Amino acid sequence: MTKKLIDILDKYKNENWCPDIASNIDNNIHNIIKQLKDVKENLSQKLYEINLSDELQEDNIINNIQNDIKTVKQLMIYFTEMRENLFHITKLKTNQMMFDSRLNIFVIDDDLCPICNVKLFPLCVDYHKIIDDVIFYNVFENGYECPCCKKKVCNAA
Repeated sequence: MTKKLIDILDKYKNENWCPDIASNIDNNIHNIIKQLKDVKENLSQKLYEINLSDELQEDNIINNIQNDIKTVKQLMIYFTEMRENLFHITKLKTNQMMFDSRLNIFVIDDDLCPICNVKLFPLCVDYHKIIDDVIFYNVFENGYECPCCKKKVCNAA
């Protein structure tokens, strides 16, 4: 079903409204992946505590937790692939910028501005640097821009 949605968005990717919708979906998927990581960490912690405990647990409890961790990992892979399929649509919304001077980039681990604490907009930061007549190209495809302070940031993940 989600494949059909991506196909529809891809079909209308040149419409003004489409990149915004794809970007919102991308942000929601990013949040889902973060929540799935939290679930996986909590289940792993529970399994760790059971293993350290002196109490005997039923094998079903341990097996259920291990199966749930495996399911969460599969969901994370599924949503990550879905997010990658949306990238070429959301990339249309991004800006290409040229900088004459030094570019200061903040590295973050979520999609909130480290200064303003507001939700960031996707931004593809594409720049080049010339050193001894050799051009070095750098692209931060997972970049963001703050709508308030206009700072450019890159996701650490």
